[in-house]
Amino acid sequence: MFFMYTYVMKFSHRARLGITVFILAIIAVGGVFFALNEAHRALVLTTDSIMYVDTARHLAAGQGATTSILELDSTLAPRPQTQWPPFYAMLMAPLIKAGVPPIDAGRDVSAIAFGLLILLVGLWLMRLHPTVGIAAA
Repeated sequence: MFFMYTYVMKFSHRARLGITVFILAIIAVGGVFFALNEAHRALVLTTDSIMYVDTARHLAAGQGATTSILELDSTLAPRPQTQWPPFYAMLMAPLIKAGVPPIDAGRDVSAIAFGLLILLVGLWLMRLHPTVGIAAA
């Protein structure tokens, strides 16, 4: 693929830009599929992931950014979720509302975020040289 890309470098600037963005998009999609494949190998739940999943479940149910597990001994549920940033849970909530299991919704959001990070880093470093952007991605 690298040899093909060096041949492409002889094209116009606009064509090189388009081809580079296309290659970066392919790498980013590959990163999403890689992350989804790796995420299903083991069930890893941390304190923050449990909180995000619970908050996303409450958001999907229309209860706002609340949680039932902020304090385990509390009899008041749901309570406002103030310990963790809500944006990740907000991204999971529509998937949960659509019927995706909560843990899978978290994995999907993480995998998509990983792919977007690959794309953004590649586009950012592409300013130095297209090959640098692709290598960084």
